[in-house]
Amino acid sequence: HSEGISTVFGTTINYVTLRILGVGPDEEPMIKARSTLHKLGGAAGIPAWGKFWMAVLGLYKYEGMNPVPPELTLLPYALPVHPGRFWIHTRQVYFSMAYLYGKRFVTEETQLIRQLREEIYVQPFHSINWTSNRNKVAKIDLYTPVGKLMVVANYALVAMESVIPAWIREKAVAEALKQVLMEEENTHGLCLAPVNYAVNIMVLAVAKGKESLEYKRHIDRLGDAMWMSDHGLMVNGTNGSQLWDTSFAVQAAVES
Repeated sequence: HSEGISTVFGTTINYVTLRILGVGPDEEPMIKARSTLHKLGGAAGIPAWGKFWMAVLGLYKYEGMNPVPPELTLLPYALPVHPGRFWIHTRQVYFSMAYLYGKRFVTEETQLIRQLREEIYVQPFHSINWTSNRNKVAKIDLYTPVGKLMVVANYALVAMESVIPAWIREKAVAEALKQVLMEEENTHGLCLAPVNYAVNIMVLAVAKGKESLEYKRHIDRLGDAMWMSDHGLMVNGTNGSQLWDTSFAVQAAVES
């Protein structure tokens, strides 16, 4: 946000977004942003969710991410590591991220993607040792150090990736997609919040295609998530307080 300090996550995401929207690399704000990003160590130090988005765009390699295994969706629900046991915002984002991670989806490479690869890192893209960056988070972005147990668990998940049979991965990806589609149906394309709304757009485009009913219904709800203010484009955390308003009104009427 505008009051916060510059971070690798915020600078990278905003820089890439502006480039996609057509802003050239030689514009003054872009030069300043790129300079700031390089001083912070470049995009390799972006936190986990940033690594995911960069991987989807072809600006990062999946082997440089800690796993988001869709296979967790196949575990018994009683286990605490089943995604269904996660906090709701983590859970819904997990399903859509796990689908794209399981598919290793990468958008089509373009000239812009190739340019960005050379703009957001402090070394040539093809010389980066991606696996060494799995747990790398820039100091400015690291609010809480990753615990040793989590590091060990991630290494175990990486090892597991190499031995998972293809049919299990296919089944797990299908289950993750099922959860995404159920949310789409239950919320009429609105989703829980704008974060997983954005990831779900990618899932639906990949799984169903841009001409599908599911994708078009999702896009139709874009106005509920985004709006233009005098400060520029804004994103809502929710599409209104109608439920709260109704509940309080009914409560007041009953108690009066």
